[in-house]
Amino acid sequence: MAVAVQPGVELIDIEHHPAEQSRGVYLHRYGDIFSFTLYWTLVLYTPIYFMCAGLAFYNVTFPGRKRNHDGGEWWEMQLLSRPRKTNERRSRLTFALIMLLVFLAMCVLGALVGSTITSVMMLALWRSGHYSMSTWIPFLAALMQVLVGLMSAWPSVINII
Repeated sequence: MAVAVQPGVELIDIEHHPAEQSRGVYLHRYGDIFSFTLYWTLVLYTPIYFMCAGLAFYNVTFPGRKRNHDGGEWWEMQLLSRPRKTNERRSRLTFALIMLLVFLAMCVLGALVGSTITSVMMLALWRSGHYSMSTWIPFLAALMQVLVGLMSAWPSVINII
């Protein structure tokens, strides 16, 4: 029998009631906490990494033209001084696909490591206080993890630009 989860059960009219509501769903085992945190982290990480990976894929596959100081095309200046490619068969598309796969692998790896650390910390905190963990706590932890990741990426992007 499926349990209907109602978020209002844990938020509305909670004073003078026990900590665990009869209709609420709570997490007590590490596996459940880790699963909820990992799934929410992947749900929130994946669109951001897909946008970044798509932008990098597009920029590598279709590079812009560089202009010479004299107004001429960049390729005219580099035509004679360009070294020969070491691997003639590898194209920009191959390099772009490799970069796309690396971005997506880093998404999964970052979500896995972050979820593991976050879920262990939450489990220790909730067990030490003898609390019951709502299913919304892993969502909030995943949201904080994604936002901290975005904030830490900002200074390095500015330095590169």
